[in-house]
Amino acid sequence: PYTVIGGVSAFLNAYILSGFSTPFTFIGFLPNKQSERKKLLLDFKFVNSTLIFYSSVHKINDDIKDLFEHLGDRKICIARELTKCFEEITFSTLKEGYNKTLKGEFVIVVEKNKETEKEDLSYDIQLERYLKLGYTKNESIKLIAKENNISKKEVYDYFIKREE
Repeated sequence: PYTVIGGVSAFLNAYILSGFSTPFTFIGFLPNKQSERKKLLLDFKFVNSTLIFYSSVHKINDDIKDLFEHLGDRKICIARELTKCFEEITFSTLKEGYNKTLKGEFVIVVEKNKETEKEDLSYDIQLERYLKLGYTKNESIKLIAKENNISKKEVYDYFIKREE
């Protein structure tokens, strides 16, 4: 067992304690509106990054349920009351959830999507996937570009050539 000397931000301590790999993306609190929450989580579903969220005692279980629903089952580290007397670090999965002390402030660290490391999806399959999720073709092209670390123009040109 080890701990981290507190700094100004709980998310960094939680990330270090999780032991999950880089890169990481700090997202913060999930939006209250369900539609905004769903869109945000779907935007990050295939990003190859450890994801870090804040959660309150009143929303921790709902947040984990939504993370599981939109991101799939992944390993998580839940840090509670960091740098305080009752600090608690729990490892679980999104499917298993969190069933410990419902008190204090929470940081949820979600392991990055392992599928993105193994998946080699063609742009056509990626487009189909995003269209099924309700994105427009333009939104899908932007997401494909982001997912593959290439320019939107390159993806757009690919689809233009396919239509010729």
